[in-house]
Amino acid sequence: GKMIELIEATIRLITDKVTTVDTVFFHGRAEGDDVGLFELVSKLHHDGFIRHPVLINGSESGTLEPGGTVHSYPGVAAYRRHLEELNVHTAVVSPGLNTLEENFAFLAAAKIRGWRSAIIVAQPHQLLRIFLGALRVMEKENYLMALYAVCPSQVDWLREVYGSQGQKFIPRYGHVAEEYKRIEKYQAAGDLASTDELLQYLNKTRVFL
Repeated sequence: GKMIELIEATIRLITDKVTTVDTVFFHGRAEGDDVGLFELVSKLHHDGFIRHPVLINGSESGTLEPGGTVHSYPGVAAYRRHLEELNVHTAVVSPGLNTLEENFAFLAAAKIRGWRSAIIVAQPHQLLRIFLGALRVMEKENYLMALYAVCPSQVDWLREVYGSQGQKFIPRYGHVAEEYKRIEKYQAAGDLASTDELLQYLNKTRVFL
């Protein structure tokens, strides 16, 4: 049933096998929720898995509260600086205010450069929604890429972090249910590929690994 498909898709993405790719789609995360992701990208780069600069969201820092505190995306300057400190080169794509806009921007940037493969880097519970969105955008833009998924192998699930758009400061495990609710909502709206489409995509593209 549908639940088994979601479980299978999640497990396959968080244990995905990767190969050398053109770039990384590095989606912006809420403040504190990007722990471990920069080091992950750095390791992929230094292990020779990335041919070209890593693509990052061109948005400035996100949601500001009255005290001037940023709770969503820390901003392009912070991401670029952090990656450059790890000797990872970046290329900035058009600003995206949410994951859907980021997926369109990343794909457009890859298309204009003729890049055909990328690794999506995110926390384990976010990979499925991001990947489903990327598949839908590839279909809409008629530009097929070989996409792979990478997440940290160890995560502090008790750490309190901000969730999507800087909302809800709760232990990370509390965001898992939120992610799956959003998958259901966005699939119904047509913004995400179906879980079955994803499984078919993995079956076709992982044959050669």
